[in-house]
Amino acid sequence: MLYSTLRLLLSTVALTASVWVSVQAKPAASAPTTKSLEFVENKGQWDARAQYMAELPAGRLFLEKTGFTYTFADPEALRSHREHSSPAGAGSEKLRAHAYRVTFDGSSSGTSLTPDEPTAGFRNYFLGNDAKHWASSVRGFRQVRYTNVYPRIGARVYENAGGNLEYDFTVQPGGKPSAIRLRYTGTERLSLENGQLVVQTSVGTVTEQTPKAWQEINGQRVPVACAFILEKNVLSFRVGAYDSRQPLIIDPTVIFSSFTGSTADNWGFTATYDAQGNMYSGGIVFGLGYPASLGAVSQSFGGGVDVAIIKYNTTVRGSAARLYATYLGGNLIDAPHSLVVNSQNELVILGSTGSNNFPVSRTTFDDSFNGGPRVVPQGGGPGMNYEAGADLFVSKLNSSGSTLVASTYLGGTGTDGIILGATTLTQNYGDEFRGDIITDTEGNIYIASTTNSTGFPVRNGFRSTSQGGASDAVVLKFAADLRTLVWSSYLGAPVPTRPIPYK
Repeated sequence: MLYSTLRLLLSTVALTASVWVSVQAKPAASAPTTKSLEFVENKGQWDARAQYMAELPAGRLFLEKTGFTYTFADPEALRSHREHSSPAGAGSEKLRAHAYRVTFDGSSSGTSLTPDEPTAGFRNYFLGNDAKHWASSVRGFRQVRYTNVYPRIGARVYENAGGNLEYDFTVQPGGKPSAIRLRYTGTERLSLENGQLVVQTSVGTVTEQTPKAWQEINGQRVPVACAFILEKNVLSFRVGAYDSRQPLIIDPTVIFSSFTGSTADNWGFTATYDAQGNMYSGGIVFGLGYPASLGAVSQSFGGGVDVAIIKYNTTVRGSAARLYATYLGGNLIDAPHSLVVNSQNELVILGSTGSNNFPVSRTTFDDSFNGGPRVVPQGGGPGMNYEAGADLFVSKLNSSGSTLVASTYLGGTGTDGIILGATTLTQNYGDEFRGDIITDTEGNIYIASTTNSTGFPVRNGFRSTSQGGASDAVVLKFAADLRTLVWSSYLGAPVPTRPIPYK
């Protein structure tokens, strides 16, 4: 995630652009000292046109064979979503966003992309209930190279040592800088103002400053005159006299003056550790997918709130500490409540879901979403409403997070896993997302949570019916493979009842 200046460099020919991100016109933070930008490969988890994706402030950058696609969310809406400070039901469930594309106009049909400098750890995507679209061991890279964009012209996209995003168009001797034509599609307005390109979107403004150009000759940087040319929505470069036997670098600066923040939520729902001292965190992330259309769009916050699990090596500092990041979810909201690592070093996750296509196994206890009435957790704010009701889920990942070993729904036709009628004192504590999970030495799974479903699955328990409170506590035991519910019981009274955590 970049919170400070991003640079976009296009090199040898190279066009470079700095992207400065500010919050409400405050000065930008100093550039990070370590690289954080990653270009994540697409192994089927996104639209096939996107070969790589990088997280940007308030948005994403998709790298394609023919150019780049930017998608940004309304920063104010993201800030409201992350704070969860509104009373229940307050705030808009719609997110304003904008996507625009920069196409290499007239580029070669033989363009190819090659990644370089792999980063530590992997990502895994279990999104939806169709395993064909799951992706495991997905790698991230520090840079991506474009080959044969135009005759004798390649490109490279990367983050520099100052924490800035750069992309370099490389024109070898014999190539023509005039061949580089960047077509902007989906913007609200394009204009040249004092030599700068101003890109207006519905959620913010991008400014590309007057470009600089130079050549490296005999170890010396030789400046070359350079300026933008804008013809309708196509940007090109006018360069002065230069040595055509040497590479040429054209260096504009791009400022994202009104974009800031992250699509990741700031709630740390749960965490745990394993016998080796590794740490696991569970939170939620709202993902801006590859845009179905360009220009201004409005989409539901709940359309992509997924569980985000990260495993860390606590003996390593920095980005190398991340061993894996796994994303788990369906078409609506999904949230983790509790994590535990069993004796086989598998991570077991308890959470709640409002998705009817949550990734579950066909052979486990329950592979169908039971749903229920709309649920608005107190203080949940935009994006945290369960429009189709809430079920519990239990999922198990292997030690590398790359395999969904087992996964099941758990619940009745009421509200499961969410405390109803909670007071405003619970805002920002996540207390409404109720439940805890532990395992024994044989891998059996024990759960304590809450429900107001009269049809919650009970078996071999001492209390088989709800006591009629707004919510009942429930306790249960699953076999290790999540196929068999060994026993389950209500544990409540005719008043709201909630479980005390196991751990």
